Amino acid sequence: MLLARNAPTEAARATIAGLERLGTRIEVITCDVTRRDDLGRVLARARAVCPPLRGVFHAAGVLQDAPLGAQTPASLRAVGAPKVQGAWHLDRLTAADPLDAFVLFSSVTALFGTPGQGNYAAANAFLDA
Repeated sequence: MLLARNAPTEAARATIAGLERLGTRIEVITCDVTRRDDLGRVLARARAVCPPLRGVFHAAGVLQDAPLGAQTPASLRAVGAPKVQGAWHLDRLTAADPLDAFVLFSSVTALFGTPGQGNYAAANAFLDA
């Protein structure tokens, strides 16, 4: 199952189709991981119709660049929530699953910073912690 807030791009659909031609069964589901109840419903469905959940790969990312002085609570939430809340919800909702892998994709931005990406750096530092 592939989860994303938006439908796949044309390039992503082509990649998915290629994997399916090789025999992989892929289901793409639109889901916002910041919404715990929605994510819980998707995971319940996965547990009902798929083999046991063995891995979670969380690669959410939103950019909303601005100098630190121009950052607002809203810009911090917009960038931080998909990474932070998504990781937290996935961790809590899969705690009882027999996972072989639980991977959170961070960025070197958390260590070195990038101009205008203080909000993104903070979200990635949370994942690193």
